Amino acid sequence: MSKFGFFTQFLIIFKWIRYTLFIMDFFKNKVKNKLKKYQEQKLDEILFKIQFHESTKIELEKKKKQSPHDDVKLAKDIAYHAQMVDIWIGNEKKLRKQMADNERD
Repeated sequence: MSKFGFFTQFLIIFKWIRYTLFIMDFFKNKVKNKLKKYQEQKLDEILFKIQFHESTKIELEKKKKQSPHDDVKLAKDIAYHAQMVDIWIGNEKKLRKQMADNERD
């Protein structure tokens, strides 16, 4: 085999590898973008749920202050919404951490 033949084969293989890496990078970026959009959508949902449970809890606390007697169901509902706020804040922190990790990659 001549040197020219070897060099030509080397160039063909090198170009094939570069093309393959380009295709892989293209799809990797496409998946990353879809993941980012999905995570942003989930973050919006989480923030909405936090806002909902916080506002509901505040309204129930106002009702409790206005009520002349102790309402057990109202107290349970307030505790439930407070717990849900804590849960969703935890979910928000986890998701933001995942998003930060994905940005670094």
